[in-house]
Amino acid sequence: MIKPKRSSKKGKSTSAIIERCNSDRLSGLPQPIIHLILSFLPIKEAGFSNIRTLKLKGCIGDIKLLQDIASNSPFLETLEICDSVLPPFSTFGEFCRVKYLYLRNCKLPKTFIQSIATKSTLLEHLLIDGCYGFEHLEVCLPNLVVLHVTSKVTIHLMNTPRPEEITLSPYFSGLQYQTNYNWQLFKHDVFRGDVVRVKTLSLGSRVMLGLSSVGLFQFYNLSKLVVGVYPSGGMERNIVSKLLSRSPHLKILIIADDPIKYSYCYYESDSFWETEGPFDCLNDHLETIHISLPRIYPLDEASTRHFYDTDFVKFLLVNSLVLKKMKISVTPTKYMKEERKVIMRDLRQVEWASSQVELIIS
Repeated sequence: MIKPKRSSKKGKSTSAIIERCNSDRLSGLPQPIIHLILSFLPIKEAGFSNIRTLKLKGCIGDIKLLQDIASNSPFLETLEICDSVLPPFSTFGEFCRVKYLYLRNCKLPKTFIQSIATKSTLLEHLLIDGCYGFEHLEVCLPNLVVLHVTSKVTIHLMNTPRPEEITLSPYFSGLQYQTNYNWQLFKHDVFRGDVVRVKTLSLGSRVMLGLSSVGLFQFYNLSKLVVGVYPSGGMERNIVSKLLSRSPHLKILIIADDPIKYSYCYYESDSFWETEGPFDCLNDHLETIHISLPRIYPLDEASTRHFYDTDFVKFLLVNSLVLKKMKISVTPTKYMKEERKVIMRDLRQVEWASSQVELIIS
């Protein structure tokens, strides 16, 4: 499905009218007739026609239709391709003016995606979500500002001097997939090159689990870091510590929700954080922290018993000299009020480095 950007100033679109009818009258038609119908639609309407028909989804991703859109839209700046299996053509040159490209749930031949990543010189925003057909991508785009990748692929940036926001958050399950992904991270050394210029970096839990064997340079421009795993286990703690030490100008730190269920095997009770630091970012820059605090369920106790690992939170409070706001989020329970008090009492056992910090537990 191809979705060029449409103006909101127009009246009701063709797709909106058909959707309102709440019926699919096209699935029974032969494919040549569907092609003919699309050819009569204005190019923006044809691209936006998720007319609730499965046949159209396969039709709209057709190579001929892509070429027709390219030839009739020389000034197209925003393009979205969804739910398509694209044939292995070798060039993306027809869409040379595209600045915003979104690829969702598509099978993409390596030649096609590599052509996008090296020849779309005006491209500023690239989103690759749930796509497959390739394992690694070399990105060489001089104007790229935002890169979001939630597919099981690794990315290496070269000759991309302007990255401001990068999100790497693939989702998959299974030890073999994780092992293969870790090997790709190590093989291509993805955290070298222009990625170190980024200002906002978001790393999902699967990426975090693969960073133990990957070298990291200094992220001098990084002001916001989002990680998808709370550092309770040894591997996660080492990686988070390494990221903090290599981000001297970090201002915002977010520890997001982790899809991995925590248990005793992800928690190690020792004095790791008591011996870490000091880091430059904690001394001079880190002002805002948001943390999703996980519950730890010991394997040798009843499943209803749990506790909170606050070692990392205490480390941040003790060492962040200019911290202004810390927000801690926990999963709601019927004992939420009591648990907040327990967490606050625990955190008050250490001396906070910043006298102006506002602590919120929600």
